[in-house]
Amino acid sequence: MGIASYLIYTSQASSERIQKALIAYGIQLAVNFFWSIIFFNMQAFLFAFLWLLLLWVLIIVTMALFYRIRRSAMYLLIPYFLWVTFAVYLNFGVFQLN
Repeated sequence: MGIASYLIYTSQASSERIQKALIAYGIQLAVNFFWSIIFFNMQAFLFAFLWLLLLWVLIIVTMALFYRIRRSAMYLLIPYFLWVTFAVYLNFGVFQLN
């Protein structure tokens, strides 16, 4: 993720595109950070599941913005996207069991 954002930061695209992509990246990072607090500290499993769905959408938006600037940066986010997809599945399972 860090390398992907670095590739965007150092790209030759317009500064407006770079700024938009990095803002989306920063927002999804913040949402990612707060998911851990919601899930583990608050144990609000349904809210954490919905929060992860929001994160999932934000990752897709970030990937689309990265793709327009530098495809390799978008490809570097694929493992992260897959991991969050799996986390959504696990989070939903925890919610159902509790």
